[in-house]
Amino acid sequence: MKLDAKTPVPLYEQLKNLLQSQISSGVYSIGERLPAEAELCSKYEVSRVTVRRALDDLVADGALERRQGKGTYVAPIKSHIQMKAFDTSAKGFMASSVPGTVKHTRVISKKEYVCNEMEREALKLKENDRVYVYLRLMILDGLPFYLDRAIYPVDRFAGMFPQVKDDVSTYRILSEQYGINEMQTSREIRLTYATDEQAQLLDCPLGAPLFRMFKKVRDRNDAPVHLSYTYFVADRVVFTSESVS
Repeated sequence: MKLDAKTPVPLYEQLKNLLQSQISSGVYSIGERLPAEAELCSKYEVSRVTVRRALDDLVADGALERRQGKGTYVAPIKSHIQMKAFDTSAKGFMASSVPGTVKHTRVISKKEYVCNEMEREALKLKENDRVYVYLRLMILDGLPFYLDRAIYPVDRFAGMFPQVKDDVSTYRILSEQYGINEMQTSREIRLTYATDEQAQLLDCPLGAPLFRMFKKVRDRNDAPVHLSYTYFVADRVVFTSESVS
């Protein structure tokens, strides 16, 4: 298919609009790799400068994303997350509050080790006390949504380790096995950058900006329950809040 060089619309804009239309109609699906620049040049009989300008604009618009060393892919739809989705009773993030119908949690790793200084102070542990560390990936409609690293004191939650499995809520375990139902939470969100492991699990470029949510959870008696670090790819989510004035 040739673009029309005789119209006042620049070729790069014609190509951009054509590619956007193909993405919207499903010719290219979310997560699919676009043809290489040279292939697009040949297919639409335009220069590499024209192709690159069209792709750059689509990347800037959030329709495409570049993955270092891999190519250009159709970007996931950004999830608009209302802050109220993070339940104030600390029962975790409610994925039903964002677009997506199929939720799946995969356990990446489970470890037990001696707590470090930060964990000891935050969880009010003693030197050489041990902690469980669970790394889990939340998948929404088949796409990586967030990565969560949760830390629990071993002495308080003895026997929890084998219970943490794919698609099993740790908060359900806390409620049913340890009688912890009422919790309070403090949260801190800051910007960080994807490590090699995070990039692979979240399917994003190495060094991509991530939102890191650090969470401290306490029970009704103000005793620490656990810590967690939750990572979202920054260009895939928008955090929103509502207030009544």
